[in-house]
Amino acid sequence: MLYSADSDETELVEVLINTRINIMSIHYLLLSIASKQENRKELFEGCMYCV
Repeated sequence: MLYSADSDETELVEVLINTRINIMSIHYLLLSIASKQENRKELFEGCMYCV
């Protein structure tokens, strides 16, 4: 660990990182499904995680 933090801060950081990873995993899973169905644009038109 690069800095000292209490367990609550460390746990929060881990939760945020895991949440981000899960969101990206779900996003790419949906993207692969959408590309197979060829309706990617419609499916992701309102996706707030699209970059």
